[in-house]
Amino acid sequence: MGWADAVGGKGRLIFLYSKNIDFFRASRMDEYLHIMSIYQTCEYKKVSFLKFLLSKETDMDEYCRKM
Repeated sequence: MGWADAVGGKGRLIFLYSKNIDFFRASRMDEYLHIMSIYQTCEYKKVSFLKFLLSKETDMDEYCRKM
Protein backbone atom coordinates (compact mmCIF):
# COMPACT_ATOMS: atom_id res chain seq x y z
CA MET A 1 0.00 0.00 0.00
CA GLY A 2 1.40 3.36 -0.95
CA TRP A 3 1.63 6.35 1.34
CA ALA A 4 -1.20 8.16 -0.45
CA ASP A 5 -3.47 5.12 -0.08
CA ALA A 6 -2.75 4.90 3.65
CA VAL A 7 -3.53 8.58 4.17
CA GLY A 8 -6.66 8.31 2.05
CA GLY A 9 -7.82 5.30 4.05
CA LYS A 10 -7.41 7.17 7.33
CA GLY A 11 -9.24 10.13 5.85
CA ARG A 12 -12.17 7.90 4.99
CA LEU A 13 -12.23 6.50 8.53
CA ILE A 14 -12.25 9.99 10.03
CA PHE A 15 -15.08 10.98 7.68
CA LEU A 16 -17.11 7.91 8.64
CA TYR A 17 -16.42 8.55 12.33
CA SER A 18 -17.53 12.17 12.15
CA LYS A 19 -20.54 11.27 10.00
CA ASN A 20 -21.78 8.60 12.43
CA ILE A 21 -20.84 10.23 15.76
CA ASP A 22 -24.48 11.14 16.45
CA PHE A 23 -25.31 7.44 16.63
CA PHE A 24 -23.41 7.14 19.90
CA ARG A 25 -24.83 10.13 21.73
CA ALA A 26 -26.02 9.56 25.29
CA SER A 27 -29.66 9.43 24.24
CA ARG A 28 -28.97 6.45 22.00
CA MET A 29 -26.48 4.69 24.24
CA ASP A 30 -29.26 3.15 26.34
CA GLU A 31 -30.89 1.74 23.21
CA TYR A 32 -27.58 0.39 21.96
CA LEU A 33 -26.78 -1.27 25.30
CA HIS A 34 -30.24 -2.81 25.46
CA ILE A 35 -29.89 -4.31 21.98
CA MET A 36 -26.39 -5.55 22.77
CA SER A 37 -27.60 -7.24 25.97
CA ILE A 38 -30.29 -9.04 23.96
CA TYR A 39 -27.65 -10.07 21.42
CA GLN A 40 -25.37 -11.42 24.17
CA THR A 41 -28.25 -13.35 25.73
CA CYS A 42 -29.04 -14.90 22.34
CA GLU A 43 -25.39 -15.88 21.94
CA TYR A 44 -25.35 -17.42 25.43
CA LYS A 45 -28.54 -19.40 24.82
CA LYS A 46 -27.47 -20.32 21.26
CA VAL A 47 -30.54 -18.66 19.75
CA SER A 48 -30.56 -16.73 16.47
CA PHE A 49 -30.60 -13.02 17.29
CA LEU A 50 -32.35 -12.16 14.04
CA LYS A 51 -35.01 -14.84 14.46
CA PHE A 52 -35.65 -13.69 18.03
CA LEU A 53 -36.12 -10.10 16.90
CA LEU A 54 -38.36 -11.11 14.01
CA SER A 55 -40.52 -13.22 16.34
CA LYS A 56 -41.50 -10.03 18.26
CA GLU A 57 -41.36 -12.12 21.44
CA THR A 58 -40.57 -10.07 24.55
CA ASP A 59 -39.57 -12.94 26.83
CA MET A 60 -36.39 -14.80 25.91
CA ASP A 61 -37.18 -17.81 28.09
CA GLU A 62 -40.63 -18.16 26.57
CA TYR A 63 -39.15 -17.95 23.08
CA CYS A 64 -36.61 -20.66 23.95
CA ARG A 65 -39.35 -22.94 25.29
CA LYS A 66 -41.29 -22.59 22.02
CA MET A 67 -38.27 -23.62 19.99
